[in-house]
Amino acid sequence: MTRDEVVEYFQKEISKISSVGSAPSVEVLLPILDEVVQRSLARYAADAIGRPDFALGTAGAVIVTSLTSQTLATASDSFIGKWLGQKIVRGWGPYYALTPGTMPGQCWSMEGSSGSIGLQLARPAVPTDFTIDHVSPDLILDSVHGLESAPKDVELWAVLDVAAFRELNLDLQDNRLPVLSRTREDGSVSLNAGLLLSVQRFDPRKGSIQTFPVLPEAVKAIRSNKVVPNKVLLRILSNWGHPDYTCLYRLRIHGKDV
Repeated sequence: MTRDEVVEYFQKEISKISSVGSAPSVEVLLPILDEVVQRSLARYAADAIGRPDFALGTAGAVIVTSLTSQTLATASDSFIGKWLGQKIVRGWGPYYALTPGTMPGQCWSMEGSSGSIGLQLARPAVPTDFTIDHVSPDLILDSVHGLESAPKDVELWAVLDVAAFRELNLDLQDNRLPVLSRTREDGSVSLNAGLLLSVQRFDPRKGSIQTFPVLPEAVKAIRSNKVVPNKVLLRILSNWGHPDYTCLYRLRIHGKDV
């Protein structure tokens, strides 16, 4: 919101109050000011949240293809292509989820309503939070159905051994309490293939950019074992109703540098 927009907004609101014969008081003006500040912050948040991102592609983060689901692909439009059963990739690749930008369609289009994206961080870090970006409802033509492709239920995992991690059934309860590990006789945790960092729900109606915390016990297990993950996996369990694909605009990983 520009300075002129702020002035115009205040003038309109004060005029409304004056028209009913009451002079604006501090108690009346504060909620108006708060709304202006919130709008300004929302506009700023559409560009940045002001935190280092260990999953930023331009900083060196890369996709781990063996941990990443397929990009949306549909049957070929040509007769020969249909006859051969060829498919054509329709969406952007997963690297787009590691880059800034949330204009409509500027996302990784994951095939289906569930899957995962694995990545190697720009540098090893102890994750403390992660952020999911989605397009703002204000920017899409269909503000109702346009949110159906957003991720819904998600999990963040640290990956310590890719080969061992791929062999695991992440749905088994024993693998989720809360770390994928073994407990030593003294009660401490011995990390093996990886560990569950966070289980969250992303709701695009609550904001196009949302930051979620990592489980404190997961951070404690990482530090006690003196390991620093350099790979993470975002597991998308569901979206908001789109049957064909899920759009991940951006994934950010925040943490402690070592």
